[in-house]
Amino acid sequence: MGTLAFEDQWPSKGDYDFNDLVIDYNFNAITNAQNQVTQIRAAITTKAIGASYHSGFGIQLPVSSDLVASVTGTDVRNAAIVRNANGTEAGQSKATIIVYDDAFNQLPWPGSGIGVNTTAGAPYVQPKTINLVINLTTPVNMTTLGLAPYNAFIFTNRNRA
Repeated sequence: MGTLAFEDQWPSKGDYDFNDLVIDYNFNAITNAQNQVTQIRAAITTKAIGASYHSGFGIQLPVSSDLVASVTGTDVRNAAIVRNANGTEAGQSKATIIVYDDAFNQLPWPGSGIGVNTTAGAPYVQPKTINLVINLTTPVNMTTLGLAPYNAFIFTNRNRA
C-alpha cells in the first residue's frame, strides 16, 4: 500500500507541487504453492487532481506482454490508447497496463477551483477506486516481478509520446 504524487511537467520544474495526480494504491500478488505470482490484484484510488491537464495513469511490469493472460478493471475510453487482446498496451516491450486515460473520468471537476480536491473552499469530490486484476499466463518468480507499485507513470492529454 502507498501513495503516489505526480508532477505533470516532470522533469521540467513547472510548479513542482507534486499534486497534479495523487493516487493511493494497494497491490496484492496472488501466488501458487511454489510462491510464484499467478495474479496481481490492485486497488487504485484517485484522490486528487491538481492540474487542468487530462492525465492518464499506467503501470509497467518488468515482464513481456505475452506473460499477461488478461487485464480487467481498466477505464480506457479513448481510441488513442491501442491495446492488445490481453489488455496490455500495444507497441511496448514490457507489459504496460493503462489503468485509465483521463483522471477526470475518475474524479470529476466540482465546478470551482483548480483540479479536484486541491483547492481550499472548493467542493470535495469522493475518491473513486478502480479494482484491477492482472492474470498471468505462467507463474512468475516474486524476485523477477519486483515490488509494487512497479513502474507507475502518468501521461498528459492522452499523449503517449
